[in-house]
Amino acid sequence: IHALFLEHGCALVALDEDGPRSDLGAKPDGWNASNEAYCFRYRHAISDQIILVKILRMGDILILHGAARPEGADPSQDTGPIVSTELCTTDHTTATLTPPESAFADWPKFSTLLNTTFITK
Repeated sequence: IHALFLEHGCALVALDEDGPRSDLGAKPDGWNASNEAYCFRYRHAISDQIILVKILRMGDILILHGAARPEGADPSQDTGPIVSTELCTTDHTTATLTPPESAFADWPKFSTLLNTTFITK
């Protein structure tokens, strides 16, 4: 999921909802501090929006929630609509992790699914 946001020109700027932002790069320390819930905040390079993504893991299911707001908007008052989807990891991943792109059963299909659900909303 994170790779998809990077592929679409987003920069990871925080691992929480409202802390200070900075460019965290592609693989920041602490991103997987929990094995049950994740929070990522991105800045979209083209639209200049801030995209908040929260992921809850329940077994093989990932429940994704995301919302975008304009850069500089007050997060407590100006949040766009929340979009949500569920993904079954076994539908989209394989047991092969090397090279990294082989971990996805069908990267173009997965990329299109998440792009239409989160990036272009």
